[in-house]
Amino acid sequence: MAHTIRALRRAHHWSQLDLALRLHVAVSTVHKWESDKSVPHVEQFKNMATLFGVSMDDIEVPNVPRTSAKRGRPADGTGNAY
Repeated sequence: MAHTIRALRRAHHWSQLDLALRLHVAVSTVHKWESDKSVPHVEQFKNMATLFGVSMDDIEVPNVPRTSAKRGRPADGTGNAY
């Protein structure tokens, strides 16, 4: 996914700052996405797809459960492992 985001950004001749401004996120956030250190939230995926003129599938939406940053639990709040 990181490679795809970077490739789409470069294809539009945008810097990380350009993309960050368009998505209303910090430049460090874009850097983390492109370094595989984090993934965008679904809303950010939707906005990115619109900006790049591609489908969300083209950006490789991950099928990975998110965890709560506060408790390290799955986003459903159950605490059960997937």
